[in-house]
Amino acid sequence: MGSRFPWGFFFLLVLCLSHPDIYMPCGCFVEERAALMDIGSSLTSSNSTAPRSWGRGNDCCLWERVKCSNITGRVSHLYFSNLYDVLKVPAGGAMFWRFNTTVFSAFPELQFLDLSSIYLSSLGSDGLVGLKLPKLQHLNLTHNRLRESIFAPLGELVTLEVLDVSHNYIQGVLPTAVLKELTNLQELYLNNNHFNGSLPKSLLTLPHLRILDLSTNSLAGGIPISSSSEPVSVEVLNLSNNNMSGALPTEQAFGYLRNLRELDLSSNKFSGNISTFLFSLPHIERLDLSRNQLEGSIPITPASNLSLSLKGLRFSQNNLSGRLSFFWLRDLTKLEQIDLSGNSNLAVDVTISGWVPLFQLKQLALSGCDLDKGIIAEPHFLRTQHCLQELDLSGNNLSGSMPNWLFTKEATLINLNLGNNLLTGSLDPIWHPQTALKSFITPTNLIAGKLPANFSSIFPSLSTLDLSGNKFFGEIPISLCHINQMQNLYLSNNNFSGEMPACVFTDFPELWTLRASNNLLEDNKLSGALDTSFWNLPNLVVLNLAGDISDDLFNTSNLMALDMRYNKLTGNLNWLKHFNNIKILSLGWNEFEGQITPNLCKLNCPRIIDFSHNKLSDPLPPCVGNISCVDNRVAQNISPFFLLGLLLTEVSISVYNPRVFTFATKGARYTYGLNFFDLMSGIDLSENMLSGEIPLDIGNLNNTKSLNLSNNFFTGQIPASFVNMSEIESLDLSHNELSGSIPWQLTKLSSLAVFSVAYNNLSGCIPNSGQFGTFSMDSYQGNSYLRNMPKGNICSPDSEAGDLPSEGRDSMADDPVLYAVSAASFVLAFWATVAFLFFHPLGWHAILATGNLVFWRGH
Repeated sequence: MGSRFPWGFFFLLVLCLSHPDIYMPCGCFVEERAALMDIGSSLTSSNSTAPRSWGRGNDCCLWERVKCSNITGRVSHLYFSNLYDVLKVPAGGAMFWRFNTTVFSAFPELQFLDLSSIYLSSLGSDGLVGLKLPKLQHLNLTHNRLRESIFAPLGELVTLEVLDVSHNYIQGVLPTAVLKELTNLQELYLNNNHFNGSLPKSLLTLPHLRILDLSTNSLAGGIPISSSSEPVSVEVLNLSNNNMSGALPTEQAFGYLRNLRELDLSSNKFSGNISTFLFSLPHIERLDLSRNQLEGSIPITPASNLSLSLKGLRFSQNNLSGRLSFFWLRDLTKLEQIDLSGNSNLAVDVTISGWVPLFQLKQLALSGCDLDKGIIAEPHFLRTQHCLQELDLSGNNLSGSMPNWLFTKEATLINLNLGNNLLTGSLDPIWHPQTALKSFITPTNLIAGKLPANFSSIFPSLSTLDLSGNKFFGEIPISLCHINQMQNLYLSNNNFSGEMPACVFTDFPELWTLRASNNLLEDNKLSGALDTSFWNLPNLVVLNLAGDISDDLFNTSNLMALDMRYNKLTGNLNWLKHFNNIKILSLGWNEFEGQITPNLCKLNCPRIIDFSHNKLSDPLPPCVGNISCVDNRVAQNISPFFLLGLLLTEVSISVYNPRVFTFATKGARYTYGLNFFDLMSGIDLSENMLSGEIPLDIGNLNNTKSLNLSNNFFTGQIPASFVNMSEIESLDLSHNELSGSIPWQLTKLSSLAVFSVAYNNLSGCIPNSGQFGTFSMDSYQGNSYLRNMPKGNICSPDSEAGDLPSEGRDSMADDPVLYAVSAASFVLAFWATVAFLFFHPLGWHAILATGNLVFWRGH
């Protein structure tokens, strides 16, 4: 019997080939598959890798990062986020992914396109010119270093409902002309850019816009007002982290935003009083006015008509005053968040005996307020809150015993901060494990006693533990090491004794910061060497502990700040090596001895070296002159990812603010922030037993701003090569055995502000030109054979009165041509630096890593 022809299969095949709008399971469309393969090839040519499934099988709808319509079979969603990751591209790879974005026109049914964090070169240059996507609804371009030119072609994508262009480098005023064309927009994210100018009302009145995020820009002015009685559709308005100012709008001026659910005006410069109107917006859920300059009272009274939708009230870091009773919030059954921190004149009443609120808070932050002192001693209110995840009562001088009653079996606490109070008691007993708690911060209290032996069983999930500045005693329990998620451990300024458990250095793979100084630990007051064979802290960034050190201590190249001052560490410094990223090396006030190892010379551009107040001896190795950076523009010599990594790391551990360090220079002690790259580079070897002549090569430290060699046994002459230290601001050579004259070349050091050679064996005349004309005789006392020159005479190279010879005099003032050339060079260098900082990607990373300088006079 003959076989029948498979007409059914033939019919399906014809249907697949002739009707592209009818999807059958016969593979994706040829042009769409070809476009995806083209994109994959561009990844390969940019030294990256396409997803493994691309090219396997004919149906591209089954490939990774691709989704197709169930009706038409055409590609509807493309998820390319982080497909080209510059951090994973091999060395020598391109900074950007290169291909023509017009390839997306092969996807006519595309509705969702995620191009975030792919560093696509054409996005930065041509934008999306020529892109034809008639059905695109969602476009994500975040984290791509885009410029303002990206907006011009977006006006043609009229079907867009969600547009995210956040976290780019877009400058200028808001592109309202383009955005007005996108009449279907429902969500618009322009946050974390560099937009300036004012907020246009036309942007708020887009017909369907529900969410508008303009946070973290440079917008100025106030919120636009309107006399219209017709409300707009905006429900979420985020204007935080801008430069906006003025008074908050009144109901008459702000009424057109009556549909608001969330309003975030935090971190601006708004002033005046808080409007009562904001609390009665009919749909308002979250109101954040934190970190402004608002004054007066919070307009909530027992008779207030508060919106029953309210979930979050954040008014921290203002100048608010008056009184607020939590009882006045009794009708807000949905309330979850209250943050009133940093309003020292705001009286907050919490203790209302017998009252059980109808709301359950998740976050309560009352740091630094005029807080009801009974909140701990008479905890009626806190005992009613069973859903708290974050509780911050720090900085209130609260007394009473440590509130271990917070640690119930049902407790949901994640972050607890009770620091800077007057709490007493101990951490014993605690009966129930706190599996949710990740951050436990109680510094600067009067809490005493031993740490529970089963500490890790009680707090198994901690990532930050700060018990510093209390009265804890006894041994540090070994069980602490079983908390394998620990990142920040602060135990300083207590009375802990015994040995630092060795497991601290092996069992914390995520540890970033360790501080254990000023205790009674045996390791702190060494009677033996610390066994370093077990040391394994690959992620350590900041270390401040005590103990004696010898042999090889560290095997972590990630260490950027090593602070072990004010201990009794002994041994030599031969372990100083392999610190590829070290920037702060502070070992002062210990008992290190022996030679300053030549290993120090191998360090890569450290900015602070403090070995003061030790027992170091022998001559300085000449190679010390090679440890400075080749170029003081640190941002050009350090990977931008290192700078950004330092910033992110320090932000994540800012609970106990290790982002600052102190360094003595110019006769005072200064505290520096993250901008120490530009503000300070210094070497302090004072108060040791160093001897021999000062190496001539030390003059190669031309980027060093402070050099202190005082209180040693240096002999010989002051090297004239010091003249090459062009940025030196403070030079202290006092209390040594130096002889000869003060080199006249040092008068060329125009930045020198503090100079001392007191108590040496110097002779000859005291220079009195340049900066030396500003130094008092205190800089030279204790040198019997030094003489001051009569007024009007200049100390010459032969130590006699007279004019400096032409080769020794700063002749710039007498040579107008040389002066003009130097001035022009300065102007060009200045603007070149500005251009680098603001227009080059590395410059932006350097700016990100900049902190604030704080000056502290003192010892």
